[in-house]
Amino acid sequence: MADVENAVFNDDDNKDTVHPFHNFGNVKLFSKDRIILLADCRRFDPTLYDLEFEQQKKIYEVNLRKYTSKAIELFLNMINVSEPRVPKASLPTLIELLFICQDCDMRDNEEMIELGMAREAMKCGHQWPLLIFACNDHGRGRDSTYYSLAEAALRTMTKEIFLHPLVIDEETQTFESVTFWEALEELPLEDRQQLLKLTIKMPEPPSNEIQVTDDWERVAKEFEPEWS
Repeated sequence: MADVENAVFNDDDNKDTVHPFHNFGNVKLFSKDRIILLADCRRFDPTLYDLEFEQQKKIYEVNLRKYTSKAIELFLNMINVSEPRVPKASLPTLIELLFICQDCDMRDNEEMIELGMAREAMKCGHQWPLLIFACNDHGRGRDSTYYSLAEAALRTMTKEIFLHPLVIDEETQTFESVTFWEALEELPLEDRQQLLKLTIKMPEPPSNEIQVTDDWERVAKEFEPEWS
């Protein structure tokens, strides 16, 4: 659960600005880019909503400073409607959104967000970041539900994307170009070894040239992440 109530913040919190739309409510969410978003606690899990606090006009303070205001805004938009749709956002923002839902114990929309992540990766050629996300535990424990994301990343992979990876810079939440070997290092050792076995072909006739498979459907079916 996110750090709720009694959160300790720096003295320069007065530099934070309030979001132009999400600016009313008794839940105050602090973002990475110093924008404060407000919401009604009744939109959150019932465990967060306490009538006594509302009657006393107390404010819940939720420290989400490791996430951008854009991702928090998507989260609030999603919980404010009865039938949320797949959010349209960049892959880094959707990953943040997924983690926010987990931190706030509001996991009902995770499958929908993961669908959005797969679609966005396929549309923009960001299969490597999706695969890296799916294969790593992010300090939260490996989740077998991410197997479908790894499969989607590999099924839609191309030789060009595979050999010229883009990965997510964790600090800036933007994409950066890295070498193939640098991207491969982002995977757990067992997954790294397995991926090489499934994708690198022996050239015919034998030579020093390295060849990469064109059968990504087969790779997707046979690749089994270490935790699956």
